[in-house]
Amino acid sequence: MGILDLDLNIATANNAFSKMLKLPLNNIVGQNAGNLFRKNVPDLIELLKETIQTRKGIRNYTMEIVGSSGEANSYLVSTVIIEEMRASNTGVVLILHDISELTRLRKLGLQMDRYGELIGKSEKMKEIYGLIEQDAG
Repeated sequence: MGILDLDLNIATANNAFSKMLKLPLNNIVGQNAGNLFRKNVPDLIELLKETIQTRKGIRNYTMEIVGSSGEANSYLVSTVIIEEMRASNTGVVLILHDISELTRLRKLGLQMDRYGELIGKSEKMKEIYGLIEQDAG
């Protein structure tokens, strides 16, 4: 989770946010999200700007973020506008939920379903496929 001001400066973030972005907290807090995310996550900037412009949060938007190593991770992104009594305290809460493992398992399940049609109900074919899976893994 991170909290940003209306200029997209990151006021605070938690360790999970740091871990997901693969950056130390001191390289995140105080930075402008536009500069930080522009290269790898431009869609995230657009979601934040939309939240600020419409004054409405976004809930569970699925986004894939490709890290510097080329590895893609899936996230559920939610934003919430914070409005205080004084306009100077208005900001945005950015919440990222890493759903990479769930996405990977879903894709694996779809593959298994596809192969299941080929294998059929034959126990021998299921056994052979299981051996192939073990050998490939």
